[in-house]
Amino acid sequence: MKILFIALVLTFVTSLSAQVIDRNDIIIHAGGGIAVFKYQFKDITNNITNPRDTSGSWCFPVQVEYGINKWLGGSVNFTYNNFIEGDSAANEKARGIDFGIAANFHIPWSLKKFDMSANIGYGYSNFKYEVNDANGGVAKAGGTVLFFGLNPRLYFKADGHLGISAWYRYSKYSYPKGMITDNSNNKSEFSIDGPGQSFGLGLFYRL
Repeated sequence: MKILFIALVLTFVTSLSAQVIDRNDIIIHAGGGIAVFKYQFKDITNNITNPRDTSGSWCFPVQVEYGINKWLGGSVNFTYNNFIEGDSAANEKARGIDFGIAANFHIPWSLKKFDMSANIGYGYSNFKYEVNDANGGVAKAGGTVLFFGLNPRLYFKADGHLGISAWYRYSKYSYPKGMITDNSNNKSEFSIDGPGQSFGLGLFYRL
């Protein structure tokens, strides 16, 4: 039974053989998914720290990667988060934007259709929350994001250019100083920090 299993694995690997990323390759990826954040909010003005809370968002990442060699690439990454507001969505909206650079480490399996990579990156993150009622209110903050993740890709055909990918990312956010204002021009400072996890599917194209 073990011999049969090994033979099937070798047959599968052989059918995929050759390299899927190389020096000077440019790969563009775009997708959609869902993210879950576990954050802590602190009211700096009044020195009040709230317990950690959970929020979710629809996320839409875009990545442009440049191949340095068969196992390493560098990329520019952009992600838009549209936060899910539940029952209050008619009066509230929130969004986040992440922009960063990453190193992508590809497993050099010499496969033709399948590529598996892990990445680590760092960048800038911006958050905005708006309340559309009589008092109004806008919360804005800028900070940093440290992230790492996994990105398996499957080309539709051998030596092709187009394929489908899945992705998982763990992110650590820090917004050390944000500002809340309302229609009466009242202001207060706040901070937010915490981790987020996201996953989804996408398409990619190799130039």
